[in-house]
Amino acid sequence: MKIRPFLILTILSLAMLSSIDVFAHTISRDLEQTYSRAYLFLFVLARLLPFIGLGILAYKTTAEGKAFQIRWSFYVCLFLGLVLGYYLHHDFSVSILNQVGLIFIGVLLILIKNTDHKLISGTFLLFGSSLGFEYGSNFLHTVNLMWFYFLTLGAGSIIFILLNNIRIIGNSKFQIPLNIFSLFLIVSGIVLVLIS
Repeated sequence: MKIRPFLILTILSLAMLSSIDVFAHTISRDLEQTYSRAYLFLFVLARLLPFIGLGILAYKTTAEGKAFQIRWSFYVCLFLGLVLGYYLHHDFSVSILNQVGLIFIGVLLILIKNTDHKLISGTFLLFGSSLGFEYGSNFLHTVNLMWFYFLTLGAGSIIFILLNNIRIIGNSKFQIPLNIFSLFLIVSGIVLVLIS
């Protein structure tokens, strides 16, 4: 009597596993390639979004007259994070902090009206270090994809510098696109947290 439920459960499990296997083999090659391209696009976008959000926050209204401005504190922390991530990657990971950071940056873009706020300076110190740490740990683990991390880090740094020199927060022309982008950042952060 006790063997019968176990037998039924085993047969059902085998039937489900075999049907999953059959379904996996029926996925067309086009669908597989479309999925991989979409995933790659989302993966690249997720790497660049923090640099875009932080670049918008980086503009200093106190340095408005300067021809070129840059938040050096961000790059110092990014470099220190790279070094620490390279050597201390076994101890802990900060990828979840960077994903939650997208939500935080999106909220800041909506709420902050003055980018010279002390909270903004702390944001650059925190997320410069955590982004650098994640890149540093990736450099060691993914030798085959080293080019990808160098490319996204380089592209993100260039985007950050360009946006650092454009006043977006406080400019009425950019207010609606900024609000849309802020909501996009928040939703992206939530999705990344849920799928990780």
